[in-house]
Amino acid sequence: LESAQEHLPEIADFCEKTKKLHLPTDLNCEFPGILDLRGVHCPRNAARARLVMDGYPEGRTLEILLDDGAPIENVPGVLVADGHKVVFREKKADYWILKVVKLNNKE
Repeated sequence: LESAQEHLPEIADFCEKTKKLHLPTDLNCEFPGILDLRGVHCPRNAARARLVMDGYPEGRTLEILLDDGAPIENVPGVLVADGHKVVFREKKADYWILKVVKLNNKE
């Protein structure tokens, strides 16, 4: 808006209404169970994993696919430091499967 000051009451009204509205159907969908970060370089893979886990439902397990080397060395530690639990780690041919449980880290 060119002159937001003129529209402050409308903006405030919109913000108040959105607090009460239900989420659109598209946002009430099932969360994906796999996050494929193969080919994503550090530190972007850790940042993406953190963002996804932050919005993931508490108690759910996310399977993360990571490249060998720095990604498997760094990403699990970042997620554990955020308060999540790594419950599974397995090396495949040229990548790793990591399973992480989202824990309530806001206590």
